[in-house]
Amino acid sequence: MWIFSEDGMLTAVGHRDHQDVLWVRARRREHLEAFLTLGGLNLSDKIQKMPNQDYEYRVEMPKKAFSETIAKQVEAITYSNFKGRCDTLPDQDYAQGLHKSWEVMHTALAKN
Repeated sequence: MWIFSEDGMLTAVGHRDHQDVLWVRARRREHLEAFLTLGGLNLSDKIQKMPNQDYEYRVEMPKKAFSETIAKQVEAITYSNFKGRCDTLPDQDYAQGLHKSWEVMHTALAKN
């Protein structure tokens, strides 16, 4: 699963050894830390750095804690237009990446 939010891009995948645990991964540590902070989870010291992987930063997270944190993200939404909200983000490189992702998917999913 890919997640794009105003706080960053994450990916979540199943853990090979534990059915009730996910690997939550990010290319930027601050994206993962923002997600953990929102969830009230004290897991920053558990973030693993794996420089040769596609997603350099990762943490093991129970599925229940992950879904509760996603719910908190949903509850925190105050904007009425995500693309417009992206324009106000402090990290405009990330914001431009979000806009490009939107454009690619808009083209890919356009009705013929």
